[in-house]
Order: sequence, then structure tokens, then C-alpha cells
Amino acid sequence: MKFKKHLLFVALALFAGNMFGQLINDDEFTSKGAIVLDEGMTVPNFKFKNLKAQTFNLHDKIDKLTILEFWYTTCKTCVANKKYVTKFSNQYNINVISIAVDEKASTVRKYLAANNIHWENIHDNDSFKGFYQKTKGVASPTFVVVNADKEIIKVFKDGSSIGKIGVFLQNYVE
Repeated sequence: MKFKKHLLFVALALFAGNMFGQLINDDEFTSKGAIVLDEGMTVPNFKFKNLKAQTFNLHDKIDKLTILEFWYTTCKTCVANKKYVTKFSNQYNINVISIAVDEKASTVRKYLAANNIHWENIHDNDSFKGFYQKTKGVASPTFVVVNADKEIIKVFKDGSSIGKIGVFLQNYVE
């Protein structure tokens, strides 16, 4: 009986290890296909629909240093970090693309309007919500820094590391 429990545990661990830490990689961010986002790799050319219902490919939006920000409106750390993300965007002249996983796009739109945030914003409550539940590797907020060559140069998974992001950007840009 102990052997069966151990075997089951190993099987579950392998399954979970394969499932966690993956990013959905198809045109519509469904639960099909997956890859890991790691430093040094080229960011996949995902296809998005922004909050204005405009469709675009991610690579088309990355022509200079870019931060991909994963967040949601009820995450206190995510909201607190917005002022720093705005500062980084202005100070270092970088792109920001925010991906919100809130239940309703209207919630995200209201937050963005109330806080005068105009950079590219994506809402996805189905695919990314599933992505968040599946990965646990992308906590909110998470920041993925991508250079103009579409290479992931840094991943910050700890929302409290906003100061580290500032130091990284300062050193990288200079």
C-alpha cells in the first residue's frame, strides 16, 4: 500500500511539475500548448486583443525595452506598483503592456480611466485565469522585461521587488 501511495505521489509531482510554470502559447491564449517564459529566450509572438477590441501581435509592440506586467485590480501590491510602472515608463522611455486577469473587462477599464493609465492593456479572464491557476509560477504582479530584440532579459515574480526592477532598469539603460 505504501508503494502505491509513493507511486501516486511521484506521478502527481511529475504532472504538477510539468503543468506549473507554463505559459499558454497559441493565438487565442487557450489552454492548448505551453512553454515556459525564461530569461534568455525570445518572447513568443502572442496574439492579443486589447481593451479597445483591437487585435495585435506582441512582437509588433516590442520595438524597444518593454515590460510585460501581469496583474489584477484587487491585488493591493499590483495597484500600489502602478505608480512605479508609470514612473519607469516615463523615466526610461520604455513600453509597458499590462495583462489583467480580472473577472470583468469593465472593472479594468474603470480602474485604468480613474488612474489615467494609457499604455497597452489586455484583459483576459478565461485564458489567463486558467493560466494563473495552472502555473502558480506567475504571481501577481509579475514583470517580464523584454529587449528590442524580443529577448526576455529579466523576470520579476515577486511584486515586492519593484525597487529591484528600478535598479535593474537604471543599470540596463545607462
